[in-house]
Amino acid sequence: MNAIERRKQERIQICAEAIKHLNEKADRLFKPDTRAILMLFTAEWSHQYGIKQYKGVIDYLVLKWKGNPEMEQYLRPATIFGPEKFPEYLAEARSLIYHQIRKNRLIPFIKYSPVHRSELNSLTAFKNYDPHG
Repeated sequence: MNAIERRKQERIQICAEAIKHLNEKADRLFKPDTRAILMLFTAEWSHQYGIKQYKGVIDYLVLKWKGNPEMEQYLRPATIFGPEKFPEYLAEARSLIYHQIRKNRLIPFIKYSPVHRSELNSLTAFKNYDPHG
């Protein structure tokens, strides 16, 4: 398997894991193998993110939106993982985590705290992901 094919397979794995996590956390039934969803993860912009970032954003948005009738409808792949909003949601999640840590408060998704941009060059998609955490 060449590098391009390996990278494609890695993104498919990340997609499957992220959609599974979204389904579990938001009580949804999205399928990770639909063309529209796969396109969100195989787009060139998405290659700078790994599973830890995707899970952190999912957990953040579930905590923020689940139970809110106006916002819960947006707990869907097109909204969460789209190139226009995902970087914004990731920044919000990181900011919230940072401020909660500074206040010495533990929050439910701290184990998925998205890695900082300065760490991206040294990461592979699953390097910081603990499947048991």
